Amino acid sequence: MHEVSKFIDLGLDHDKGRLIAYSHWDPNKLYEMASEVYEKYGVEGVKAMLHHHLMDYVCSLLTKLKYGALVRHIVREIKRTGFVVVYEDVNTGQVYTNPSVRGLLRTISLRRGEAVEFVYNKVKTMVNNVLNLINKDFSKQRDDVEKLLYSLSRDMKECIEKSVRRLVYIHIISSLNKSHENPCKSIRSRDQL
Repeated sequence: MHEVSKFIDLGLDHDKGRLIAYSHWDPNKLYEMASEVYEKYGVEGVKAMLHHHLMDYVCSLLTKLKYGALVRHIVREIKRTGFVVVYEDVNTGQVYTNPSVRGLLRTISLRRGEAVEFVYNKVKTMVNNVLNLINKDFSKQRDDVEKLLYSLSRDMKECIEKSVRRLVYIHIISSLNKSHENPCKSIRSRDQL
């Protein structure tokens, strides 16, 4: 569905309604985009749109804000010493690179492979939160588009998790190997659905 990805990147207000910091989309904006894509491309188009936007969200998590800083810290420390130490708040699950924050923290030491899996699990949780909110936002299923968003938020979970795993792996390994590969383009350039 390369055509749908191109349409999303060029024809729609690309990140309309996506609130990265809150793991949420404005349901009205998501509905507007999904309606437009559904009209033009049908069910497969909406699947491709949802996949495309979730992979963009993963790229944002890996490269921006606090998770991007965490990933850069992990990569830098593994390159430097072969392992990384991070601190996780036992109550909230928040991860820190420095133990000087308040709260009950557990120390986590990660080698290269463990770090990739750790980041994957954190990112997967964030993406699943988005899918759960989409499921909740469209649970009334008043029309075909709402029904579709509601069902896809459940039915695509396994596909999305596989893509998240691959994207996290490509991003971290290419960063560790000083590769200039753009993981977002490498994932989206292939048809996923």
